[in-house]
Amino acid sequence: GFVCPDPAEVDQPGVFTRHAHPTDCRKFYVCIEGQARPYGCSLGTVFNVDSLQCDDPENVQGCENYYGELDVKTLKKTQTHKKGNRQSSSSDEAPSS
Repeated sequence: GFVCPDPAEVDQPGVFTRHAHPTDCRKFYVCIEGQARPYGCSLGTVFNVDSLQCDDPENVQGCENYYGELDVKTLKKTQTHKKGNRQSSSSDEAPSS
């Protein structure tokens, strides 16, 4: 599994860091005090290692074709609609920094 950086290497105690999943563009880890916690981006987005946030696939090198032939705009609308109806769980998205 994913191993977080040593907490002693983090500049400020209590600060979390985000790290890309090694094989899945939509997934990432949040490390809090050396413990890795898995998270995932909303449908239609992928994790951007430059901004450390979820982003459109075309903005993330190597993840441009993550969704293949699926229409990303339609996926995002579906996700937004579900959130509006409270059918979607946001528990897999990381806290904002």
